[in-house]
Parts: sequence; C-alpha cells; structure tokens
Amino acid sequence: MQNFIFAVVISTSLFFSPSGILSSESPIVTKAEILNEKERVVIAGSRLDIAQKMKEYNPKLTQQQINMIIKSVNRYSKKYGVPEDLIFAIIAAESQYNPKCTGDLDDTGLMQIREKYAYGWTKGMGIEYKGAETLYDIDKNIHIGVYILNFLFKKYNNRLDRVLIAYNWGHGYVDRALEEGKELPREYINLIKKHYFNIYRKKLDVP
Repeated sequence: MQNFIFAVVISTSLFFSPSGILSSESPIVTKAEILNEKERVVIAGSRLDIAQKMKEYNPKLTQQQINMIIKSVNRYSKKYGVPEDLIFAIIAAESQYNPKCTGDLDDTGLMQIREKYAYGWTKGMGIEYKGAETLYDIDKNIHIGVYILNFLFKKYNNRLDRVLIAYNWGHGYVDRALEEGKELPREYINLIKKHYFNIYRKKLDVP
C-alpha cells in the first residue's frame, strides 16, 4: 500500500476499529432504533458506528448495501492508501449514502462520479464501463472514486486541501487557479469537514 504523508496529520486513532462481536441477546440502543436486531448482530462484528451513521443519512439503506459499502471502502482504502475516514466523509457529503443519487450535472452514485469523465477513468483502471449502470454499482462507484482520490493525492503531493477542491471542481480548474495565482474556494473543504465531524465527532484539519 502506498503511504501518504499529508500536509496535515490524520491520526490512526481516527481510523475504524471493530466494535466487538455481539450476540443476538446483546441489545444495542441506537438513535431512533436505527438498526433492527438482525442488522445489529450482523454489523456488530464489523463497523457498527459507521453502519449506524449510514442509516442516519439514508434510512432506506439495506443491510446488504451497508455491508457492501463498508467492504468496498475498506478494500480500496487499502489498495490505494486513501484513509477510510476521509472516504466515508466524502460519500456522506456527495450523496448522503444514496447509491442512486444523481447530481445537477451528470454526477452519479455514492461518490458522484461524472458520467462525462467516467469512461476515461475506467479505461485507465481496466474496468468495463457500461454507462450509468457502472456508476450506480456500489463497489465500482467507490472503486472509481477512491482511484480518483489516489490520482489527486499523487498529483498534488498529498496536499489535502487541493485534493478535495480538485475532487469537487476538477483538477483542471485547480491547475489553472494555481497558475494564475488565484485563491482556491474552500466551500467544499468546509462541507467535508462538517460531515467528518458529524460522523467522528473529531475535526479534520485541512491546510
């Protein structure tokens, strides 16, 4: 796995750790009983806290979808060296954990990948692209999104502020702004920080 040295330090304490195995006789009280008893038992051995947060964002998520999101984030975080906590916060900001989310332009799926550019990304990744069908697929959407983040971390020498702005505005925009000496907008950074705090109750420091 590639190791990133961020312009800010993201402590390993912010990464997820298993909550411990719970039996069906161990009730979990959640806000508004977000997870039913069966879901609690299945999720408990994995990442219960983030599962509960997903349900808060999108109560319509099924147990299977929650499991797939957690599994995919974990897999591609390890593959590309992009922190899990950052990925979960970006998904929250982009789609509120709605796998069928469609943006104002052609932003599609959990990580709001633009259809206009998706073919180019998937071609470079060696993934077969079938239009919106590919982007609505939970695993493929997360794979593409994390692949893009990895590309941006490399391009901007691990500057998290530029990575986030480029993910939202496009790296072409960021490159032009930097060349012209313009100040980069921070609205998207603030949005990610807001969702990060909502999920983890900890601040995400961005330069």
